[in-house]
Amino acid sequence: MKIVVDADACPVWRIAAREGRRRHIPVVMVSDTAHRLEGEFLHVVVDQGRESADCRIANLLQPGDLAITQDYGVAALALARGARALRQDGLEYTADRMDQLLMERHLAGKIRRAGGRPGRHRPFTVREEECFCRALVQLLEPYAPRFAEAQPQDGPQISRLMADSWRAAYAGMLPEGFLERMPDDRWCGMLAQELPRADYLGLMLYENTTLAGIALLMPSREEGWQSWGEVQALYLAPAYWGRGYGSLLLRESLARLQQRGCPRSYLWALRENARAWRFYEREGWQNSGETLTVLLEGSPLVDYRYLSPVE
Repeated sequence: MKIVVDADACPVWRIAAREGRRRHIPVVMVSDTAHRLEGEFLHVVVDQGRESADCRIANLLQPGDLAITQDYGVAALALARGARALRQDGLEYTADRMDQLLMERHLAGKIRRAGGRPGRHRPFTVREEECFCRALVQLLEPYAPRFAEAQPQDGPQISRLMADSWRAAYAGMLPEGFLERMPDDRWCGMLAQELPRADYLGLMLYENTTLAGIALLMPSREEGWQSWGEVQALYLAPAYWGRGYGSLLLRESLARLQQRGCPRSYLWALRENARAWRFYEREGWQNSGETLTVLLEGSPLVDYRYLSPVE
């Protein structure tokens, strides 16, 4: 899910940005060149002219997204694409309402073209802002990320997510043909053995009812590292990359390991996977300088050991 805001003359764009950020839901502001917006969101600038913004918003929307607009035409396009649409006073556009709203806009346009004044624009009120905020929070709340501890029966969907992530993350890094041959159930046997253990935790990250990420956690079994925790695996479904979910999952993993008596943790990152170890370094993890070489189908792969930040 993402929030797409028709940001030209929009009095609630800051609320949309704030509530999206709180729930790690991406926000896209669409405005023309006459408006400058600043904040933690993607700002798409189009040429001046109402139709430019309308077309760009429609092209950005996908099923399950949310459009915020006071334009009935944009709202109709959103519904046609399987998205939802919310007006700036908190009214949610529905198919039942759209015919009436579009007819009202048509009649108002006829009055204007005839030289009449269909009604004056009134100032946006505090009450309307409050109604919008309540409606927005109610729509977004089901999409706020949540955590669950994996059970043995979750093994197949965890393995499938890990396989999808491997195919996207390790393309070109592993032996030729390995990813194409790798089955979705590659980790099912391991998970069936490990998940019932009391010292092993599969931490599942959900958006609504969709599994977005998984972390596999345990106290270290390495000699000399018994007081440490190990993040054995941390993967997101590719559709959730770049949305802040990796940071959320990694930080929660550390907190869960600390609750289990592991004040610090480590993980192994493939040397060729620069995307991964740059992410860990941004999160404050440090390369210990230690490497581990493993064989995959006879090909050596080198991992770096990364250590969690010192608090």
